Amino acid sequence: MKKSASNNLIVTYSLVALVILGLGFGGAIWAYVVYKQKVAANEEIARQNAKTPKTEIIIKKADSDRKTMFMPGSKAGTDPDPTSTEQPKTASPGLVRVPPPSNPTPSDPSGVVTLPPIDDPAPVPRIGQAPEASDDPAWQAVLEARDALPTPVALFKYTRYRAEYPGSTKLKELDKMQAEAIDLLWWQRVNQLFEQQTQITENIVSLKKEKTELPADATKDRREQFDKQIKNLESSRETNRLLLEKEMGYTLKTPVDLGDDAQLQVLRKARDTDAFERWTQRVLGRVRTSRGASAW
Repeated sequence: MKKSASNNLIVTYSLVALVILGLGFGGAIWAYVVYKQKVAANEEIARQNAKTPKTEIIIKKADSDRKTMFMPGSKAGTDPDPTSTEQPKTASPGLVRVPPPSNPTPSDPSGVVTLPPIDDPAPVPRIGQAPEASDDPAWQAVLEARDALPTPVALFKYTRYRAEYPGSTKLKELDKMQAEAIDLLWWQRVNQLFEQQTQITENIVSLKKEKTELPADATKDRREQFDKQIKNLESSRETNRLLLEKEMGYTLKTPVDLGDDAQLQVLRKARDTDAFERWTQRVLGRVRTSRGASAW
């Protein structure tokens, strides 16, 4: 019985030893296969590198006073001085070789890639200084206002440009544009007052007629309402007359024909200079206050 147990133990130890030997032998074989695959891969990489063009780009190693972006806490090195007369050096010990680009430009067989030039940025004008170029956006906005916007809005644009660019060489031209705008507003105001006078007079006549057509049994309050409206209109008509004749000095009984240059020339010569100057200052003040929404 003891002999049988001893034989079983020997068999067990033998099997364990065979398993251990098998694992060791299998591991060796696996390690050898992996090693051969790595060697084959390195040989394939070497063959591919041999086929790659040998063109190289050479850059200097980073000096103590020229840090590169790859150094912790440093800034990228600055470009070389374009005014320097120093000739580029050839490859020598102490230089780092960088592999050539994988896709050089087709037009350059040498493999050197030529980057397009960088356009110089446009100069930024100083505050308060108007650019003198014909495409100055601020001045173009003034010209567009003159051609497309109502005259009071255009005047506001003129005053704002003058305030923002007091040293501009465009101010003489701006003075001429402003004088033309003020002159036009003057005659427009004359015609406006004439139109208001005509409208007020027509309304007064209409109310008086309606009052006479009231029925005999119309109340006193109803009649007084007509009288009050007529009185208010007559007061407005008188105010308009004073604005036209006293403030603006226009005493003619007819409005101005804005399309008749000959008539306008005669009227300009007869215009009260002092009254026109005072009126101009009031209009400019109103335009600035209302931002062009109103001129009077």
